[in-house]
Amino acid sequence: MSDNNFVLDGYGIYDVEFELARTTIEQKEKWRDWGKKLPALKLDPDWEIKVIPPFGGALARLVVLKGEMRVSVYFDAYARLGGMYDLENGNPIPYWEIYPAPKGANDCIKRYFLGEEPEMLEDIRKVLNGDRYEDDDW
Repeated sequence: MSDNNFVLDGYGIYDVEFELARTTIEQKEKWRDWGKKLPALKLDPDWEIKVIPPFGGALARLVVLKGEMRVSVYFDAYARLGGMYDLENGNPIPYWEIYPAPKGANDCIKRYFLGEEPEMLEDIRKVLNGDRYEDDDW
């Protein structure tokens, strides 16, 4: 064990370097600020939510389930996954993405700006009710 680790009573090893790195990322990405900015989502009572770790650069990830149907949802605040940038100033545009998209979408994914959560939830509802992008095999 390195000098940067210490044992917490009954909880295993606490890696100080790892926790400092995590804290640095949380601060640089302003996780607490985003926690205040992101709206609460009003979900249908028959939906189940599986929260998953924010891998791949997403700030938040979850899967919405209804029976055998599922929709993957993520929030990307810094254009790490989808390259959503303001063309005038080059700043990233925060957005939500769902997969699969509902029928009629231009692609198997669909993106939503902040403030478009009601539309996103309606599209999730459509997908969970079987109205899915036609080429999807997920």
